[in-house]
Parts: sequence; structure tokens; C-alpha cells
Amino acid sequence: MKPVQSVRVRYDLVGAGWANAHLILDGTVTIITASNNTDALGSLLTAAGSLAQGQKDARCTWEGERNETRWVFNWRADGLRLRVLEFGMNERFWDDKDGKVLADVIVDRPQFIRAVGRAAEDVLYHHGVDGYRAMWRSHPFPLTRLAELRVAFQNPRAA
Repeated sequence: MKPVQSVRVRYDLVGAGWANAHLILDGTVTIITASNNTDALGSLLTAAGSLAQGQKDARCTWEGERNETRWVFNWRADGLRLRVLEFGMNERFWDDKDGKVLADVIVDRPQFIRAVGRAAEDVLYHHGVDGYRAMWRSHPFPLTRLAELRVAFQNPRAA
């Protein structure tokens, strides 16, 4: 698996109950679609917060209308392994090894945590709490999780 130098995350609300996460790794963009079946942005912030607090492993799962996407994080000596795996409707309970690999890279842990935080900050700036709720519908903007990520990232265990 290849180490990447540059990591960015963009999270766009694209309609009532739909969002696209743009995972940008060394300029290569992978678009991951989320539906409001799960608190997608909140669960990604929770995983990033766990990593910032020093957890070695974290994951979040986005359930879609016809698929499931798993973000799987493992801290290794050479960096943070990030895997994004996709499963079809009938594959939701399969093992990680059976998913379609959308990304499998080594990233800089603090850089990834900051990228997730910035993505959430951008969503909050552009939509506000009420605008987010109006578009995402099923879940409020994860303000508490964003605040927790900010605090956790100030802890030296994130580095």
C-alpha cells in the first residue's frame, strides 16, 4: 500500500439526505456517497476523534440505500492505514477483506485528523446548524463531536 503526502477531505451536502465525501489523496479524488440512513459526518468525526485521543484503531460505517461504506483506520509504525471499503446491499455483513477497495493508503495521522476537522468546519460555515439540519434531515450537525475533535487534537497523543 502506498504512503501519500497530501490528504484532504471535502464533505458536500448534495441534496435532501445525501452527501458526497471527497477523499483527496495526493490529488487523486475518491468520491464516497452517504445517505442520511446514518450520521455520516458525525461518525467520521467520532472516528477521527478516537484517533486523536490515541486509539490505535477506529472505524465508521455509512449505510446507504443500496450499499454500505466502511472507513477503517489502523495506526502502524509507518503511519495511519486508511481503508475505504464498499459493500453491496447483500454484502453488508461480510468481512472487511471482502469489500470493494475504494482506498487503501498510509496517511499522516495528524494531517488526516485535521482534514476531517476542516471538512466539518467548512460544512458548518457554508450551511450553519439549521441549514445542515434542513438538508441532512435525520441528524443534526455534530457540533459536540467537532468540539471534541478540536480538544482531542490539542492533545499530544494525536501526533
